[in-house]
Amino acid sequence: MITTVTTTTTTIVVMLQQAMVVAAFGVVALIASLVAKELLSSTQGKTRASSLAHRLRMAILPLFFVFTMVLAMKIWEVI
Repeated sequence: MITTVTTTTTTIVVMLQQAMVVAAFGVVALIASLVAKELLSSTQGKTRASSLAHRLRMAILPLFFVFTMVLAMKIWEVI
């Protein structure tokens, strides 16, 4: 009985730590994508840069959704 509880607790702690690492990578990827989009959208007259800036929006939207979910879960933990 004690072994099962200990194993389950250890598994849950490891999964939560892995989730936090993945969330941190997601936030870093979102920030990097937003910076790249701003830099690429500031170049005017270059069609490749503006096209890439437009395509980065496809990557930013799911990352923003993940960021809002992580933020909501952190707020939920505090409440």
